[in-house]
Amino acid sequence: MGLSQAERLQDVRDSAPALVGAALGTNEPEEFLAELLAEPNLVFVSIDIAHGANAAVLPVLHKIRALGVDSGVILGNVGSIEGFAYAYWLMKLSGFRRFILKVGVGPGSVCTTRINTGVGVGQLSLLEEIRRFQASVGLQDAQIIADGGVNSAGDFVKALVYADGVMMGKFFASGSFEDEVLLRQDGELVGVLLYGMASTLVTEKHNFIEGSSQTLRAFHHTAQEAIARLREGLQSAMTYVNATNLSEFRGNVRFALNSAAAIAEAGVH
Repeated sequence: MGLSQAERLQDVRDSAPALVGAALGTNEPEEFLAELLAEPNLVFVSIDIAHGANAAVLPVLHKIRALGVDSGVILGNVGSIEGFAYAYWLMKLSGFRRFILKVGVGPGSVCTTRINTGVGVGQLSLLEEIRRFQASVGLQDAQIIADGGVNSAGDFVKALVYADGVMMGKFFASGSFEDEVLLRQDGELVGVLLYGMASTLVTEKHNFIEGSSQTLRAFHHTAQEAIARLREGLQSAMTYVNATNLSEFRGNVRFALNSAAAIAEAGVH
């Protein structure tokens, strides 16, 4: 299922002049990285492994840094304060000035990591813990992306309280997917099949699966429609908490605990 190096380079070039990012593994050849990072419309790369707090990423970090790149690199995912701190120092000691750490182990709707491995905690609790840790020890030069747990505009709004960015693959599911995951009835698009990144469709691994699949029936047909929904949700939320910008919004928000009975009665809020 994986693309060749030539196909990955061509995808970036074909996307110009749009600004894009690229996913990297831990064993990328130096020649390929040099070509990829020279593309003018490539604005970030993401070293995307299941457990980002891992010394196995050091070789690719060193290759990227040797090419003169010291920002625009995302490392993830991390699922604890200790993991965040470890990944932070992997980036700092490799010489990166500005970077992003991706937070979340198991919160995705099609991810079964918590079920199959027992690893992972609630996404909002994890984001809160890491932000408090970050503020208390002064590690403010790392930005955070919340990865997983977003099913609605309201989830996006809550994630932004603690995160600088939010991963939202499910929310942006639309007719732009490849034909093999589109569900049509009488020629009309009626659903999209979503797969976890550790599922067999994506990885071709058949010995252990940490990603399931689901059929998405309620989806946005275009990116513009999805962005409009997110913007409207965030704007409305800011009026409720008397905020005119994200800084005020984050300072004014307070979270409250719901009882199990309240959740069962009204759903997750």
